[in-house]
Formats: sequence, structure tokens, C-alpha cells
Amino acid sequence: MTSTLRAQSYFYTYKPSAKNFAAFMVNIAVSRKKNQIWMLYRDPVARIKSFYRDAFHTHPKRMLNERESLQSNYWRASQRLFFPHLGLSNQSDDTEISETLTSTSFEAMVSGLRKIWWKDAHLAPQVFQLYFKYKALAFSIKPDIYLDIENPDTALQLSTKDIDVSKKKNCSEAKTDLVVKPESLVVLKTIYSEDFQRFNL
Repeated sequence: MTSTLRAQSYFYTYKPSAKNFAAFMVNIAVSRKKNQIWMLYRDPVARIKSFYRDAFHTHPKRMLNERESLQSNYWRASQRLFFPHLGLSNQSDDTEISETLTSTSFEAMVSGLRKIWWKDAHLAPQVFQLYFKYKALAFSIKPDIYLDIENPDTALQLSTKDIDVSKKKNCSEAKTDLVVKPESLVVLKTIYSEDFQRFNL
């Protein structure tokens, strides 16, 4: 989902700072009087499956096959979080890292996820995106509409805002469905309970 939004040329990533945080809050308050606020979400289980395919298969294989054309030590922060749980470190050889990631089962990934899910935006519940905090300044956003990005009707609604959900910044190669075992599903429903509740899933 993030890759779809990043592919929209007129979107930008907001990074709060002491100088612009208050102004950002004011802009939100003013704009919501004129426009609706939409939140795009994805089924939490489908979202973590997508993360697993990309972070544990597509990206490690690409890193190993194209490492000469990529910058050295090009492992993402979300991947590095799993290193201690997989017997790896930042000093591990790229080949070892790639082979360890690609050989890690979905269940093993979920087991490690229990200890780190709040540390990276790719892993944290999507409702966390509604809360903003910078030092002593904090506020939350209450969307007017929640849209499931995988729902065909959503694509039609987004097209009215010139958002093309067919665009992808990153796209996982493996598309075979992953069967989530009951014990892993319990863990995911616990971690993402707020998402399931907020999105009526």
C-alpha cells in the first residue's frame, strides 16, 4: 500500500519538526472544514504477508543478484530488526543474510514480529498513522472515510482524486498465497487488534 502512495508524483512524505509541526496541525484543521479526510487501509494479515514476501524473498534475492549495482550494506531497517532473532548482525555477510532471510518461514517471521512490531512503520498497526507527536505537541486525526485499498470499489473512488492504485513503487515477485497457521493468526490478530476493530474486519 505504501508503495502505491509513494508512486503518486504529487504526494510527499511529511516529516514533523519543531518548526513545521504546529503549522501542519493548523493545516489539517483548516483543510478538514473544506474536504473529507480519507484513510486507506489494508487487511492486516494481507499486509504482513506482503511484507514477508518482499522483505524475506524479493528484496534479499535482488540484493544478492544485483549487489554490485547497489550500495553496500543495503538492508532495510525493517529487515535489520529481525537480525537478532535470526542469529544475524549488521556485520553478517550479505550472502548469509540473504540466505537466512529467504529460508525463514512465515511462522518464524511472525514469532520474531511479536518482539519488534512497534519499531517500524511497515510493521506497526495502521491506526498508528492517525497519531502524531513531536516532543510536547500531539494530536490525532479522525478520518471521515476508511477505504480498503484491495476493494475494487476503492480504485474507482480514488480515481476521482487522480490516485492510480495500479502504480507500484515496489512490487513483490511471489504472488502465491501463504497459508497462515492458526497459532500465527492468533499472534497477528493480537498485534493488529486495533486495526481489525477500527476497520471492522
